[in-house]
Parts: sequence; C-alpha cells; structure tokens
Amino acid sequence: MAAVKGLGVVFGISSSAITIAGGARTWNITGQSVAKEAETVVVKDKDGETKGMVVYDPRDVVGLTVYPNGTSLANAVTANTLPDIGDLCAVTDSSDSDVGGNYVVTSSAKSKSNTDVTSFDIEVTKYATDISATIS
Repeated sequence: MAAVKGLGVVFGISSSAITIAGGARTWNITGQSVAKEAETVVVKDKDGETKGMVVYDPRDVVGLTVYPNGTSLANAVTANTLPDIGDLCAVTDSSDSDVGGNYVVTSSAKSKSNTDVTSFDIEVTKYATDISATIS
C-alpha cells in the first residue's frame, strides 16, 4: 500500500471486491470510474430559453478494468470469461459511498495482447430501484 505524506489525498482504487454472477471467477481491479447519470427533459419558454428541467431515472454507472487470475493456470483460464449482460454484480467498497452496492452488468469487453495480460472493461449500472435479482 502507498504511504501518503504531506498533503492528504485519496490514492488508488478503493473497491475491495467485486462478485459477478455467483463469484466463480477471480478478477483483480486495475481501474475504476464512477458516474451519476439520469434522463432529463429541458423545459423552455416561448423564446427557447431554458426555464426548468425534469430529472428522472437516476442511476450510478461504474466502469471497471480487471484482469482474470487464479491460484493456478486452470483457475485463471476459468476466470477468463466475460460476464453476461444482465448479470448481478455486487461491489464492496467501505471507503467510497459512491461505489458500493448491487449493480447490473450493462457492458463487457475483453482485450488481449502479445505483450500484456488479458483485461476486461466491464460497465455496471445501479438503478434507484434494485433490479439486480433474477426472477422467474
């Protein structure tokens, strides 16, 4: 862990764990972004000037960059599968109140290179109503 000296700053990635679709895969987080989004309708007057706004359907969107790994090569190969769109993603983060909670996978992509490890870019979304549970 890094030592902070001089000016107090938040350093590094704070999410301590992610579990997607039951946790059968092990991924290390190397990048994280957080955004708050919503749908909006702008209300204008007869001259076209904005006089108000309707904001609805708020949601938190977290972008994760991870790499698959395991205690053996076989476990790493097992972890080398992208999550499905709609999978539940539980993010644990005790030091950042903007991040933790139950999300739904909304995008996933895999990158491979002959000079680097395989990495995934995963986007997960948390809506005002928790829709992460699978129903039947």
